Amino acid sequence: MLALGCFLAAAAPGCAGARDDGPKRVEAKLTEGAVLKPDPENQTVRFLRGPDLSAELEADPAFSAARRAGDAEGVARAYLQHYAELFRLDDPRSELSLVRVDLDRFGTTHVRFEQRIGAYPIPGANLNVHLDRSRRVAMANGVYVPTPKGFETTPKLSEADARAIAARETGAPCDACAVDAVVFAEGASEPRLAWRVAPPADRLDGSEVILDAQDGAVLRKQPLARKQQRAAP
Repeated sequence: MLALGCFLAAAAPGCAGARDDGPKRVEAKLTEGAVLKPDPENQTVRFLRGPDLSAELEADPAFSAARRAGDAEGVARAYLQHYAELFRLDDPRSELSLVRVDLDRFGTTHVRFEQRIGAYPIPGANLNVHLDRSRRVAMANGVYVPTPKGFETTPKLSEADARAIAARETGAPCDACAVDAVVFAEGASEPRLAWRVAPPADRLDGSEVILDAQDGAVLRKQPLARKQQRAAP
């Protein structure tokens, strides 16, 4: 893990992996003793833990109101918005969509988000904020990307073409496959508009294929297994 100062400073002398072109995050004031691990490819926050990471937000009206109301999502969103630069997100409010809120047996609340850009989900991109019993931020972790920018938003490849390519790649009929537009962005790669093609819902196996929406290049292919539902007695 990198020292906190090395991660926050764009080009701190003597810090391994310091990048001159990295965003300046030296203004972020995290709790003393905070430990974090950045993504080695895109420098997003892969893991961050420390005593009361949200201490600086106690005077923030939105944060305080959410804590008093027991609004875990509100607490997490206020925290991420305050530290947007640290997390390399332009606007966490619009880029993160709530998946669910879990409360474990130790009293820790886990607020789970998926990353989106406008109407487009980013497959596999997630960010989670964990709150202690007093609804203070104790940890954040996830695998996501800096706010994607500069990608073409109009596909050249039609949905029918995407199904045909997916059928060739998987060797299975794909006329009934579900097709939706996503933003493909992983690590430090350039973001691009893509088609995600998935087997029909009634098919218990098969592969999900993600294709570049401009030239049809296969960006990812992975098996997709579904559990068979038991018939009601």
